[in-house]
Amino acid sequence: EVTVTRTDGGDVVVSVHDVSALVNLATALEHRAMHDMLTGLANRTHVHVELESRAATWHQGRGTTLLLLDVDDFKVVNDSLGHTFGDGVLIGIARRLIQLVGASGIVARIGGDEFAVLLDGWSTDDAARFAVNLMAEVSRPMVVNEVEVITRVSAGIASAPAAGDSGELLLQAADLALNHARVRGKGYVALYRDSLREGAE
Repeated sequence: EVTVTRTDGGDVVVSVHDVSALVNLATALEHRAMHDMLTGLANRTHVHVELESRAATWHQGRGTTLLLLDVDDFKVVNDSLGHTFGDGVLIGIARRLIQLVGASGIVARIGGDEFAVLLDGWSTDDAARFAVNLMAEVSRPMVVNEVEVITRVSAGIASAPAAGDSGELLLQAADLALNHARVRGKGYVALYRDSLREGAE
C-alpha cells in the first residue's frame, strides 16, 4: 500500500506499507470460519452460506438436494478406542466422501460425527441411490493407527424447494429424515416427507 501526503511546508511524503501479512491473516481467518479444522471440509456455517446463495434459483428449475450422514455407534468408538482414534476415523470417512463426491457437490462436516453433501440439480431418487453407494464405500474396512475398523452411516435426504424454500428449512428437513433413519435402524436411508415435519411419524 502506497500513501502520498504533503507536509505543511509543501514537501511530498511517500509512505509504503506492506499489508500482505494482514491480507494473508484475513484470508486464513475467513478459511477457518468456513471450514472444519479436523478434516479440512466445509463446516456448518459454510453449508448455510452455500444453501442460502442457492435458494434464489430453486424456483427457477434448479433445485438442491442435501444429504446428511451420521456415523452409527461413533460414541462407542470414542469410548472404547479414544478420541484420537475417533478423529482418525472421521478423517478417513471425510477422504472417502471427497473421493466419491468429487466435483459433483460439496462435502462438509457439520458437527461431531455428522457429515453433509450438497448436490445441485439432482433428483431425490438419484441422490438416494448415490447415498447408498456412499454408505457402502464408507462401510468398507479402514485401518486407523494399525487397527482395522468398520463403520456404518445412516442418511437423511431432502430436496429444495419441495422440502423448504430456505437453507434453514432444507437443513431441518434433512435432519428430520436423518432422525427417521436412525429410528429405522443402522445403515438406513430415509427421504424427507411432509409427515415427518408434521410429527405424524
